[in-house]
Parts: sequence; C-alpha cells; structure tokens
Amino acid sequence: WNCDTRMMKKCKAVLGLESRMGSLILPTLVIFVGAALRFYDLGAESYWFDEVITLNTAQSGLSHVSSAFLRSGKPPLYLAAVSLLVQVLGTSETVVRFLSAFAGIFSIAAVYAIGRSLFEPRVGLVSAALTAVSEFQILYSQDARYYALFLAFTLLSMLFYVRAVALGSNRLLAFYVLATAAMCYSHAFGVFIVVAQSIHFVARLWPFRHRLEGYQIKAWFGSQLLVLVSLLPLFAVTLEGALSGTHRPMGGY
Repeated sequence: WNCDTRMMKKCKAVLGLESRMGSLILPTLVIFVGAALRFYDLGAESYWFDEVITLNTAQSGLSHVSSAFLRSGKPPLYLAAVSLLVQVLGTSETVVRFLSAFAGIFSIAAVYAIGRSLFEPRVGLVSAALTAVSEFQILYSQDARYYALFLAFTLLSMLFYVRAVALGSNRLLAFYVLATAAMCYSHAFGVFIVVAQSIHFVARLWPFRHRLEGYQIKAWFGSQLLVLVSLLPLFAVTLEGALSGTHRPMGGY
C-alpha cells in the first residue's frame, strides 16, 4: 500500500494513527487482548512435571535457590522471583504461573517498541498483534518455567541495544547493561544474544556502512565490559561445575 494515497490517509485518520493519542490506542488494545489470552484459565491445568520442580525449589526459599545456583550453576533469577511470589501469595497454579503470564504480556509491548524503533509504528503494531495471539507464546506464558521471562529480558535487551546504538545514549547503554545481565541470569543461553549483538555492532564499523563517533565505540565496549563483570559469578559457578562434572554447563531446571 502507498501511504501517500488519499485512501490510506483516510484510513489512518479513522484509526487515529496520525495522532499521538491514536498511536497508543491500538497498541494498548493489542496488549489487553494478549493479557486476556494469557490470564484466561491460567490456573485451570494442574502442575506438570517440570513445574513441580520449579515449585519445589521456589517454595523452599531464597536460601535454597541460592544453594541450587551454587551447586548446579542454574541461572537463579526466575526461581528467586517465583520464590518471593509463593512466599507472599501461596502456591496455587495461578500464583506460580503469574510471573510467566506477566512476562508474556510485557513481551508484546517490547515487540511493538522494537518494531516501531527499527521501522515504523505499523510494523510494531502488526508484530505485537502476532505475538499477542501466537499459540506458542500463550503456551509458554502459562507455564511456570523460565522461558517467558527469558524472552522478556531478551527483547528488553534488544530494545535498549537498538535505541542506544541509534541515539548514542550512555543512559540507554546503562539500561542495556542491566537488561542484558537480567537476561543472562534468566537463562544461560542469553550469552548467545550478547554475542549476536556484539557481532552486529562490529559489523556496523565496517568501512562505508555506518559512521560512529569515537565516544560511541568506547561506550559500547565499556558496556560490554560491565556485562562481562556482572556475569562473572555465573561464569565462575558454571565453569567450576562443568570442570568437576557436577552439572552440565548449559543445564536447565
């Protein structure tokens, strides 16, 4: 479709996409639809085997979560958050799965923001709508496992990365470091996301592609150093366990 045609302008005016308020209405509706699909019958199904493992570890308290991390090297962020939830609200299926549902809803908003940042609002809106109704995404948003939280922090890391590189903002890079550390402490596979981001950034330095100021390059490598430092405990525990044979380097819960 040609956005400059009179028909498209009329459609955008009807949908309210040309106004600031209108640009928020449709994304908000998409997020509400996604939320309804994720919270619908959230506690209807009883726990399955892997969720029982999550519950048994989480309800034992943060000390047990910490010892499980030191013993096996499993990233502790998801279990720590679920542990706090069950200590306050109980161990019902709805409570234990609430964090995954919330993370799934957050991911819809993050997809919209990334699409809007990289392309335009309509791309973000369509991407968010597909995420909202995706059976795959709904399934893992109703599962008391770390998948939905890992996705949410992955998208947040990508969002801050895209905006920080585009705007050259040190403040956004600081948020990127926090989101990336949280991503890796949600699941060890987050390391591969960091590698992909680094490859993309280095590729931007290729001659005649993107001209970046010296301070932007220094800030980026500084942010990577901070990410590395924040992940040293995870690396140390994982490496020790791998060398001793007590757990798998990329073992799940």
